Amino acid sequence: MQQKADAELWDEMSELQQQRQPLFAAIFPIADAESSNEIRTILETIIALNNKLEKQCEQQKQVVQLQLQGMNKNKKAVNAYQTT
Repeated sequence: MQQKADAELWDEMSELQQQRQPLFAAIFPIADAESSNEIRTILETIIALNNKLEKQCEQQKQVVQLQLQGMNKNKKAVNAYQTT
């Protein structure tokens, strides 16, 4: 997913997100007996990557929102021009 986000292949992210959800559901919660430093390290890495990915997605969402606002302004201007 990170590679897709870095390449701004947002359409492909949706499918990967759907594949990712069941994987997380399968490993959480982790039993106390399974807790170890290795698992903790892996989870910290997953969390860090997920936070980075969420930040990129939020930034892209803001870009798209600005683009839509610009398109709406252009549409209003075209409509105003056509009615005169």
